[in-house]
Amino acid sequence: MKALGIAWFDGVFQDELGRWVLDAVAKENGRLEHRRVPFQESAGMDMTSLGQWSQMRTETFFEEASIFLGHGQRLMDARPLIRKLWPGLPVSDRHAVFRFDVDERVYLLPALFLIGRLFLSVRSVAKYLLQPGMFESFIDPAPVVGDGAVHIRLPPHISVNQCSEGLARVMAWLAVDRSAERAWRSVWFKAMSGRLDLDLPAVTLHGRLGGVEVDGVCLVTWSRETTANTGLPNILRVTSRRGTQKIFKRGGSI
Repeated sequence: MKALGIAWFDGVFQDELGRWVLDAVAKENGRLEHRRVPFQESAGMDMTSLGQWSQMRTETFFEEASIFLGHGQRLMDARPLIRKLWPGLPVSDRHAVFRFDVDERVYLLPALFLIGRLFLSVRSVAKYLLQPGMFESFIDPAPVVGDGAVHIRLPPHISVNQCSEGLARVMAWLAVDRSAERAWRSVWFKAMSGRLDLDLPAVTLHGRLGGVEVDGVCLVTWSRETTANTGLPNILRVTSRRGTQKIFKRGGSI
């Protein structure tokens, strides 16, 4: 990521082979160029270059924060803010940015940052995100919630041994929480028009957020030790089609 010198991700599209790729504005030998970055490879990427190139004009921050995503407000146009960080940066309005007011602080979170933290950190989840119709074949339509636990059935192509704790957490969240399902589906729907965007789910993002501060607001460009608290019971039971079962005990976050 750092080697590419990414300044901003300016949308998403399908290449000539049908693969989803990000339109990245990058710095190469002192010049700005558009580069293609595979969508799935953006998981965990830090948009640090944006902050590094802006330090002469802005302050940086790194602090603990808890943000309820359901209260976010989509900016009508984030381009003026991005151009203040780097005057002359040619960006479109295809990458949504959300505003969150937390106590006396104002945080701005790019859509790709949120998509990455919610859906791309587990590879076996990320590969299904922009495939239409995969939600129905991937997620249990009838989860059982009760007695302090969530019980989900795995799809036929995933065995109990292949189901990691991270995968079980996301699958349970998507199966139970309708706001999670809407968020998942919205990523593909908006990508069809070239936008990096999503409908915000009702979860609380907690962790150490970092980035740059401009005009009194904090643009988050990276994070550390970040979790999304889903409010689900901590006990997760996953069962394969053969009846094999596995239990996880930290299901309340992803």
